[in-house]
Amino acid sequence: MKSPFDDPDLGSFLNSKRGLMNSCKFDRIKSQKYWWRKFLGIQSGACLTLAIALPSAPASAQITQATVQEILDGDEVFIEQAKTTVGEVAAFSETVSTENSRTELTFSNLAAGRLGYNSSVIVGQCVEVRDGQLLASGPVNGCVAGFTANVQGTIYVIGNSDDDEGQFQVLTGDVEVVDEDGNITTVSQGQQVRIAGEQLTPVELIPTEDYIDILEGPLFEGFSTALPDSEKLLEVCNTLREANPTEDNRECPTRIGSNVTEEAVEEETVETEETVEIEETVETEETVETVETEETVEIEETVETESPAPVEPPRPAFPLLW
Repeated sequence: MKSPFDDPDLGSFLNSKRGLMNSCKFDRIKSQKYWWRKFLGIQSGACLTLAIALPSAPASAQITQATVQEILDGDEVFIEQAKTTVGEVAAFSETVSTENSRTELTFSNLAAGRLGYNSSVIVGQCVEVRDGQLLASGPVNGCVAGFTANVQGTIYVIGNSDDDEGQFQVLTGDVEVVDEDGNITTVSQGQQVRIAGEQLTPVELIPTEDYIDILEGPLFEGFSTALPDSEKLLEVCNTLREANPTEDNRECPTRIGSNVTEEAVEEETVETEETVEIEETVETEETVETVETEETVEIEETVETESPAPVEPPRPAFPLLW
C-alpha cells in the first residue's frame, strides 16, 4: 500500500512546514536573546544614570549631634538657652553657647570642638560659629560669615568678632576656605586668613606671639583630654619661632596644656623626689661634716685643757752650803 508520505507533493509540503517551524524556533530564540540583551542594556544604563544622579558620599561621616564632653570654669554652658551638664546632647541645628565657662564637644563623627568664653555655635554638617572662638580637631567643617572651611583632619581655630568679621587660623594640616561663589583659598598650617568686607584678606603667617597665645590660652589650658596629633602643634610653633622670633624672644611651650599624660606627671614626681633626696643627702653630709668638725674642735680643746701643767723641779730639802 502506498504511504501518503510517498507523495512528492505532500513530502515537499511537510519538509517546508518543518523548515518553517525550525525557522520560527530559531527566530524566537534569536528574539529572546535580543530582548534579553536589550533588558540588560536598559538596566545598565539605569544603574549608570542613578550612580551619576546620586551625590557622592563624603569622605567623613556627617555631623548630626554634639555631646558635651567637659565643662571648665563654672557651669555657664547652654544648649538652646538651657543650662547643660556633661553628657547631654545637642541635636542637629541646636545652639551650644558659653558665657564665663569653657566646654569641649564630641561630635557624632568623633571629631572634637572646644568653645572659649562667650562663644556659640550651631551644630550641623557645617558647624557655624556665631560668636567667639571654636577650636576644631578632626573632620569638622566650620563656617562663619558666609565662608566655609573644608577639612579632613586638622586642628584649626574659627573666630567671629563683634563686627561679624571672622578669621581662620590653621594650627596643623591644611584647610580649604570656600566662599559663596565656590572660590577656594588654601590655608596651610601656621597660616591665617581674615574676612574683611565680605572678602578674604591675603593668606599670611600667624604671628609667633599669637600662635603661642593660642597654645597657652583658654582653648587648650586645663582640658583633661589631649587632642590627636597635638605634638605637631609644638613642631609648627618652633618652626614659626625660628622664622619670626618674638621681640622678647618668647619660647614655645614644651607641653600642650591638655597634653599632660600620667607618665609625664610620674616622671616629674620621680625627678622631684630624686632632687629632694639629693638635697637631703647633701644637707646630711654637710651636717655630718659640721658635727665632725665641731667634735674635732671639742676634742682638740679638751686635749689642750687636759694637757698637764709643766712640772717644776723639786727644791732641795736643805740649803746648800757654799
